[in-house]
Amino acid sequence: DPTHSKEFTGVKETMAFLLKYRRPILVILLCLLALGLRIRFLYGKPRIDGDEIYQVSLMTGSFGEMIRNLPHQEHCSYLSGDYLLIYPFYKMFGENKWGLAIPHLLITLIGLYFLYLLAKQYLKSLWGFLITFGIVAFNRSLIEHSVEVRTYAVLPTLAIMSLYFSEVLAVNFETLRRVQKVAMGAFFVVVLWFHVYGIVIVSTAVLYSLLSRRADQPIFKTLLKRFAKYFGVVFLAAMPLWCWSIFGPHVSYSRT
Repeated sequence: DPTHSKEFTGVKETMAFLLKYRRPILVILLCLLALGLRIRFLYGKPRIDGDEIYQVSLMTGSFGEMIRNLPHQEHCSYLSGDYLLIYPFYKMFGENKWGLAIPHLLITLIGLYFLYLLAKQYLKSLWGFLITFGIVAFNRSLIEHSVEVRTYAVLPTLAIMSLYFSEVLAVNFETLRRVQKVAMGAFFVVVLWFHVYGIVIVSTAVLYSLLSRRADQPIFKTLLKRFAKYFGVVFLAAMPLWCWSIFGPHVSYSRT
């Protein structure tokens, strides 16, 4: 029967497609589940409270006033990138937490994408993808922080992206174009400026990329020299503001 033959062919093609792209399909489904769990959590806690109120209170004035107040209100002074991220959404939505959560939800999805890129590099089995993305999707702390109006929603994504770009530099340093290296360097500077923990995030990612290749001494020595020059420039660009924010006048001194 030609009709049955066509239906059978269609089923075979569909099964072949699902088998070929089973990993990205699984990841997409788990990412949608992760997003749904976060929206559900937000639905159950739709108002800002606690430290969220404190962060939002610094945004009530103009952008310039917020920047000038950071050294007097935040322990990290200017290493408070989440204020810059949330500020335009506060101006659009006020204290509506659904509106304030938009940038953090988007950044969470970006983090899941880069997690997928890392998983493609390190994981071979479908179970590996399932376990990795399952942990991210169902982890209550990650769910809570991803919709919280605080910096902790962004740090996991910055950590994943730092490791990914560090590995890209380690593997493809010679073939990368200058503009790509500059863009990645700018990203690392942003991570260092976003929060005081940024220095830990960047340092551990770079150390992992280095030490994971220590068994091959020629490659390790070459990479060590390249990273020393490259990240020397990154830290040179980032450290003036970092040092001023940590060692300059800020809330720790103003309250004594």
